[in-house]
Amino acid sequence: LSSPKQVRFASSQREIIEDVLAGSVDIGMIRTDLYEGFAAQGVFPEGGVRVLEDARDLSDPSAFPFPHSTTLAAPEWSLGALPWLDGSISLAVSEALRNIASDTAAAAA
Repeated sequence: LSSPKQVRFASSQREIIEDVLAGSVDIGMIRTDLYEGFAAQGVFPEGGVRVLEDARDLSDPSAFPFPHSTTLAAPEWSLGALPWLDGSISLAVSEALRNIASDTAAAAA
């Protein structure tokens, strides 16, 4: 989707799932493993939605295990900034986080 007709925001990730299942939106973006957790609890049907272009590396047992369709800079976590924060600070923080080596104490924290 390079030119959607509409972009809409929901108040919760659960609401996004409900909207997709109801057919009121075509696509929703939620945290990895969230739908699977709801399905395991019986809140939503298993297989009720699918991940677009699943990017998992099924040949690598140590790879991130959950279905995902975006590049995983920090699985399970979003990074946001308040509008008044200088853009150079946001960029510096983002770059610093992306540059944390996986074998360091910072990565394990």
